[in-house]
Amino acid sequence: MLTTDTADVYKVSVHKVTRSDEQPTEGVWYQDAKGRYYTYPDDWTDSFYGVRDALSNLLTYGSNGNQVTAKDQAAAKASYAALQQEIMADYADMKAAVAAADTLEAKQAAATNASNAMSQKVYNTTLKMYNKLQAKTAARAWVSSLL
Repeated sequence: MLTTDTADVYKVSVHKVTRSDEQPTEGVWYQDAKGRYYTYPDDWTDSFYGVRDALSNLLTYGSNGNQVTAKDQAAAKASYAALQQEIMADYADMKAAVAAADTLEAKQAAATNASNAMSQKVYNTTLKMYNKLQAKTAARAWVSSLL
């Protein structure tokens, strides 16, 4: 195995999501198809898994009672398709760097550094997508409340 370490965002163990039958009054939450409410812990953004789950649930169920649109879902899908192409290019660069390295340690460093950078890129993009989409759904809800 060439990688000797994993990205920090994969090492974080966040607190558990809280499930409730009553609508939360604070925090970041969503309601599933069965009507149950789930509130994220305060540290959910520290973990790739927390961020990925939050984006997935936002796209599926909405957040804090606000739904996303089909256009929002399509934009997220397009963003991930573009990100996938970037990661594939980064992976090709990593393979070339590993092949060009002279020692096992240099190969491991090239693979580990590139892997961690790719992981961080996916994490950053996912969090940015979540924050943007969350802001859009909240703004739509606010406008709707005025009508």
